[in-house]
Amino acid sequence: MIQLIGLLLVIVITKLVWDYVKEREGKPKVKPSKPNQGKVIDVGDRWSNKNNMPYRMQNHLITGKDLGLYQLFSELLKDSKYAAFPRVRLAEVITVPMTANNAEEYYNRIRDKTLDLVIFELPDLTPQVVISIEVSEDKRRGAGDSFSKKAIESCGLGYFSIDINSPQDIEKLKAELIELGLEL
Repeated sequence: MIQLIGLLLVIVITKLVWDYVKEREGKPKVKPSKPNQGKVIDVGDRWSNKNNMPYRMQNHLITGKDLGLYQLFSELLKDSKYAAFPRVRLAEVITVPMTANNAEEYYNRIRDKTLDLVIFELPDLTPQVVISIEVSEDKRRGAGDSFSKKAIESCGLGYFSIDINSPQDIEKLKAELIELGLEL
């Protein structure tokens, strides 16, 4: 009986040693690094000294015709309870309920899209109308904007597109906004 217990102990110890050796052999060996192979960015120093950070302020949020259109809508809405904001993320205006089928996929479709101009009701900034700036020569738009338009309209928001290269009639724009439900 003692011989059987001794044999079992030898087998268990052998198995433990065998597993330990196999585990050590399976691990990749760490190669010694070569000096000066690459610089490591010390994030701690970068954050503590703002003069070493690579960021620069943009000169303008929008320029050219986009800026002119924003100023036109700002003037049009000046004495109303609405305000226009440029470059608003679609996911900030509409949302996908987590209970919806394929909610994550639907959210991913809107997450990175940016709206050209959104009219919000003051003072609580409730979105009312989305304005899409169209450029007659721009062939890249279409399917993506079609999806955005359908998503926006499915939420009950007003939507219209405007050709930035065409002269804008203020009274016509005002009539379109009234038709979309704004009280101007």
